[in-house]
Amino acid sequence: MAPRSLRARITMAMVAVTVGVLVVTGVVTLVFTARTARYDTRRQLERVAVALAVNLSQRDGLRVAAVARSLRALAGPLALEGAKVNGLSPLGRLYPLGDRTAAAQLPSGLTVAQLDLPALEAGDVVSGARRATVFAAAPFSLQLLHLGHPVTLHGVVVITRTEPSGALQTLPWLLASTLGAIAVAVVVADAMSRRIVRPVRAAEDATARIAGGDLSARVELSAGADGELVELAAAINSMGDELARSRQAQRQYFLSVSHDLRTPLSAIRGYAEALEDGAVDPVQAGGVITSESRRLERLVQDVVELGRLELRQFSLRPQPVELGGIIDGAVAAFGPAAAELGLALQVVSGPRQWVTADPDRLGQVVANLAENALNHAATSVSVGSAGAALWVEDDGPGIGPEGRGRLFEPFTTADGYRRRIGTGLGLAIVAELVAAMGGSIDVASPLHADGGTRMTVALPPAGSGLAARQ
Repeated sequence: MAPRSLRARITMAMVAVTVGVLVVTGVVTLVFTARTARYDTRRQLERVAVALAVNLSQRDGLRVAAVARSLRALAGPLALEGAKVNGLSPLGRLYPLGDRTAAAQLPSGLTVAQLDLPALEAGDVVSGARRATVFAAAPFSLQLLHLGHPVTLHGVVVITRTEPSGALQTLPWLLASTLGAIAVAVVVADAMSRRIVRPVRAAEDATARIAGGDLSARVELSAGADGELVELAAAINSMGDELARSRQAQRQYFLSVSHDLRTPLSAIRGYAEALEDGAVDPVQAGGVITSESRRLERLVQDVVELGRLELRQFSLRPQPVELGGIIDGAVAAFGPAAAELGLALQVVSGPRQWVTADPDRLGQVVANLAENALNHAATSVSVGSAGAALWVEDDGPGIGPEGRGRLFEPFTTADGYRRRIGTGLGLAIVAELVAAMGGSIDVASPLHADGGTRMTVALPPAGSGLAARQ
């Protein structure tokens, strides 16, 4: 069975919430309506019972039988379902008028136990409800003629009325309003689900096109779109921009690799053909072929090394190392190259500082930074340390803001710059190694009006407890 759409789920959820709220509201309304109707009926019966008791109290001189007839005559116009009058003995017992030995006569459905006789003896009005029957009882006193002699009668008027069903009267209107509210909820929920789902589908379409290779696909939202959807669209569009930039960088990467591979291969092939033709000195040709093959070997090695670093398929042996010794050893190897280029290469000695790093990988970082600086320097390159950080500075033309953002990508070069040594992968390898050793790298450029660049690598001090990533 196919899964339900997001739009259907949103619509059903909103309708369900609306129905739930209406049901709860309806039940609460019916309960409070019934309670209010019962309360009003009790108060009304209490007033009627008091009025009847007062009326009977004012009818002195009646005979016993006339008291019941008077009550029936008064109860008729008041629409009472039950109306009885009983005597109340000094012992707190109800009895029918004229027969103290008989059981009390009460309206249908009532028992003496439901009447608070002590409260009636004290002159209070008693009321209550039993199922759908509401009752009220009020005491009274009057002078009667019994066997021709006046006697004082203490009695109780008990009346009943069926509780009006306010709930039944309210129910049809409640049902009608509920159905109307559900219809409105369906329309509103459908409109809102369309508003929510439309940009989601636009995002789905854009991501599908991007996955299919169309990196120009973007999510377009109408004005006034919800903030979360705007953020989703922005994230997808940013992903598309990044993928497009990565694809361009990948193309540039392969172009650069192919160019750097082609150059030494062309030189090797040219001198090999010249050797076959006997048109070149064998010693000279052998030197060029050896140099270019070493360059080719280093390029291939750097490409493989960068791939391993990006995939984290390498190991580190972090240990305390003295930063100055690593710098001296790595920089010394570039003395001949600096002299050949006419550049001054110097090490600025500082206080001895121990850091946690892999000594071989740290030496590779220093060597790659020094090589990069020699490629850019106009006259000099300086390498030194400050605390748990090493720095490499050159007096080259400097790097602009856009160039700094792409500085550690493979084969990235500044405008108008032509590499003199190396493969162009050094800074990309530096970035991966420094991150793996738990450090960070910062670039400051230009340093002054004439340019200049300083790269600073911060490393964990020895004993910091930072573990290298494997």
